[in-house]
Amino acid sequence: MTIRSEMTTCSEKGEMWPCTDLLDLLGIRHPILQAPMSTYDGPQLVAAVSNAGALGSLGCCALPTQTARDHIQDIRRATNRPFSLNFFAHSAPRIDADAARRVRERLSAYYHELDLGAVPEPSDPLPRFDEERLQLVLDLRPPVVSFHFGLPPADTLQRVKQAGAIVLSSATTVAEARKLESAGVDLLRSSQSQMILLSPFTVLVMLKN
Repeated sequence: MTIRSEMTTCSEKGEMWPCTDLLDLLGIRHPILQAPMSTYDGPQLVAAVSNAGALGSLGCCALPTQTARDHIQDIRRATNRPFSLNFFAHSAPRIDADAARRVRERLSAYYHELDLGAVPEPSDPLPRFDEERLQLVLDLRPPVVSFHFGLPPADTLQRVKQAGAIVLSSATTVAEARKLESAGVDLLRSSQSQMILLSPFTVLVMLKN
């Protein structure tokens, strides 16, 4: 796996700093990726970032599919620059029924005191990259698709790439970066886990191949 910071010299090209491989691949002017923030970004921010020469990103994990489609149309009306769609690809949580029962019993008094009703059953609060979201990507063909918390199955990932999307994912460790690279990810972003969700902007510093 070749990992190169965008802040290094492309000596094999006879160029001085900075290296432009990342810019050339994504079609952007600045090596900056706007962090997808789900319901906090919106098409206006995404388009403004892309128009400024960076890569705007729309967080789609918590958006209903039709809302995501509408946002993407809004983005395309506001910019002809590249942008990214972000999805979650986490594994389904394993729920221990006995542990869940004990937690609900412990919390029930507080829920009653605050008049919050019954303690809810544990669930998976965020949708994963399912067939409906895959179809959105295949229909609208975004330039870049990024995933957090893992990757979809190999055949699904291959369909995303066949639709013409550059696939990006975040790595918090070297081992994770190697796993993503072997799965066929095109770009790796070095990131602290807190940065993924809390920072409005990050710098894409790791590039595969």
